[in-house]
Amino acid sequence: GDNLQVPILQYPGARFWNTDERGTLPLGWSMGLSLTVLAPGIWEFYRSTISPNDEIVSLMGIAYVHASSLPQPEKYYQDTFSAMRDAGVHTLWSLDSALTITDEPLWQVLENAPGREALHGVLVGYMPSVDRAFRRDTGTPVLISQNGYSEDASRIKERIERIMALDPSERSPVNFLMATNWSTSAKDLYAALRPLVDQGVRFLTPAQALACLPDIKGIARSTIDTEAPPGTCLPSGRLERFGSPVLSAPALAQISKPFAIPMSVGVTGTNPISLEGAMAYTAVLRIDVSGIPRNFLKNVAETYELSQEFAEHLWIRLVASGVRVDLPLPEAIRGVEVLGLEFSGAQAAAEFSDGSLVITADAFVSDSRTESPPVEVSVSFTATHDARHPSDKLRMGPESVTFDFVLTVGIGDEDGPLVGGVKGSMACCGAKDPAEIAVRQEPGQVGIE
Repeated sequence: GDNLQVPILQYPGARFWNTDERGTLPLGWSMGLSLTVLAPGIWEFYRSTISPNDEIVSLMGIAYVHASSLPQPEKYYQDTFSAMRDAGVHTLWSLDSALTITDEPLWQVLENAPGREALHGVLVGYMPSVDRAFRRDTGTPVLISQNGYSEDASRIKERIERIMALDPSERSPVNFLMATNWSTSAKDLYAALRPLVDQGVRFLTPAQALACLPDIKGIARSTIDTEAPPGTCLPSGRLERFGSPVLSAPALAQISKPFAIPMSVGVTGTNPISLEGAMAYTAVLRIDVSGIPRNFLKNVAETYELSQEFAEHLWIRLVASGVRVDLPLPEAIRGVEVLGLEFSGAQAAAEFSDGSLVITADAFVSDSRTESPPVEVSVSFTATHDARHPSDKLRMGPESVTFDFVLTVGIGDEDGPLVGGVKGSMACCGAKDPAEIAVRQEPGQVGIE
């Protein structure tokens, strides 16, 4: 229960704590720790009637707040851990989405707070994220919810069956599924999930699950130091979150995993040439400005399994600046000359530098709420084959793309409280060579594939 009325009025009912089935499966029960002070008699009722398969979990800590929004989160965690120690509670369930980020600075505040030894592990979230679980470098085990807020017992059972059907390499060894008292009851959970035990599912209390979590590294990080795989983009370096952490953390998490390059680069050649003759090319850069936020919006809605009503009010805006495309040219060419440049949607320029054709474009804005024309840049250039290189094929290497970005995610009004995002730099790597030229050794026998 995330407020006092749940453990006081609802949990004592026959479909929750007082169901005859309680104790037949391990189950965590969330309660606000303020119950120990404001209603100590009721707290004592739960403490004295708990079974070995029950665990009371501290939901949100000493108060129903996000620590990432507090000016002094150290005090909040200190008071939370003090209350947890006094109550004999060792698992914290935080709804603060900032804690889905593996290297979020708030983790250091949490782990260095006085009384930290009372905490054995952390549950995070009311919805999925790009990570299912991770263990901090400090050893703190973290499980992230893999389901949504409004699911009943039958839907939770379906999720478990779907996890069971996965190849072991594709699933987390430990999985956190949560149920809200508004959508199901403990009685329904026991009835729906107990048959899965005979199929090999091992249910655990939160503390047991956290204790056996292996050393898993999280994907969602605020500093990215890995290169994007071919055909994808990844942030490069430090990412900065801004605005509401309710949205900035999920935006950072979503952008921390590789995604398809949101632009295309094509190269075409013209007439066949003789050996050591001039080769003519046209390179075309196209950015689907309207498609970028639509695709990101779709990924966010699917990853976090947002309801249709919720997703309808979600919007995304991307501001990209300093766009640079480097197209490596074959070594066996010389005398590169840019002949023509055409562009639309944004100002652009092109030059030959350090063995590459470099295309740059001015800033552009893409917004899921509006349609925008694509950015298109066409560059015509020539080069001469250098016969000193004996290769029978000339290849242009995959393009590399870099740009700075500000990604804003909002729900409802743009000046409302639910607006946040992330900004930083992006680096992308092309998937294939955009052009290959076959070179024959007799004059006049050069073809473009």
